[in-house]
Amino acid sequence: IEFGILLFDKAVVTNASREGARAAIVYNTDGTDYTPITEAEIKDVVTSYANGYLVNLGVAGSSPLSADEITITYDPALESGADVTVVVPYTYNFLVFPNLTNLIGGTFTGTVDLVGTTVMRME
Repeated sequence: IEFGILLFDKAVVTNASREGARAAIVYNTDGTDYTPITEAEIKDVVTSYANGYLVNLGVAGSSPLSADEITITYDPALESGADVTVVVPYTYNFLVFPNLTNLIGGTFTGTVDLVGTTVMRME
């Protein structure tokens, strides 16, 4: 079950990076003028998506993903044809598996680092 949740969280982290990149590359207009999206707004898109779906068994009561961990590489002018890269790192905390490995004499830290990376070109 835990490995299934791990794979699910990997998909969520990958989709969160895709959602952030997509938000960055789409032109935002207020009807009269183009308004570039800010890095903080991109991070908000990523964290709201990820924190809505991530299953974090090992750390109860906390937001699984922090905006401080997200890396965004782009030209703030967001000119057409420019690349936007969104990297979302996440540490998955196992709940049961470390205890099982300890029972048979093994050692396991209980965490796995997951990374979702998306590169998209500005429209």
